[in-house]
Amino acid sequence: NGWQWHRQVLQEIKRDLTALSNVSIDLRLLHQQHIQALQELAKLAALTKLRVSPLLEQQVQFTRSLYPELLEITLTDTAGIPQYTYPQGLNIHATVWDNSQWQQFLNTPKELTFNCIRHQIGSATPLLGYVLPIPQEEGPMRGVLFAYLDIKVLATSYQLHALHTNIQNAQFTLTDEQGLVLNSTRSELKLFTPYDTDQDTASQTWRHSRTDLRLSPTDSHI
Repeated sequence: NGWQWHRQVLQEIKRDLTALSNVSIDLRLLHQQHIQALQELAKLAALTKLRVSPLLEQQVQFTRSLYPELLEITLTDTAGIPQYTYPQGLNIHATVWDNSQWQQFLNTPKELTFNCIRHQIGSATPLLGYVLPIPQEEGPMRGVLFAYLDIKVLATSYQLHALHTNIQNAQFTLTDEQGLVLNSTRSELKLFTPYDTDQDTASQTWRHSRTDLRLSPTDSHI
């Protein structure tokens, strides 16, 4: 009857909201782990005065072994000239960092995240970039640490939660702060296209309605 259907709807909505909350917590925790690991790298780079040492190389490689979703880690001086990149050959930083943001970052150095796109022949891949100042005893900073995250790894989190909570037909979509699709379990959604919430609500039943997560490039949190 109507009351039974109503109770079922409320239970399923509550389950979906719990799953979304868990996904959000997982993503924030992963973000914090990334930042903490990169902060340790920045401190070590400061101690070596940006000179490449076996200890610095070992720590960079260890960090990336812990977090293989960090595709590339680059250390630059305050002029933006790369001093060290691991691994070699990907050239992510050289192709995605917008130098127009450089002076703004130097004026107010702090940990930031930003959305970027890695263009390759025949493909474009959304990435999340981390920027951290490399401190020094005197002056604002000695250099800058960049790291680039493969956003596809974030999809694993919400897919596992959907499976674990036995959510049927629920769809997860990750967008940037402008509402452009970065990743989605909905195959019909194309990357970098606007997510149309009005159309989604009008064309889908409540049980198939969207659950979207947003990434903001303006602060250091996901």
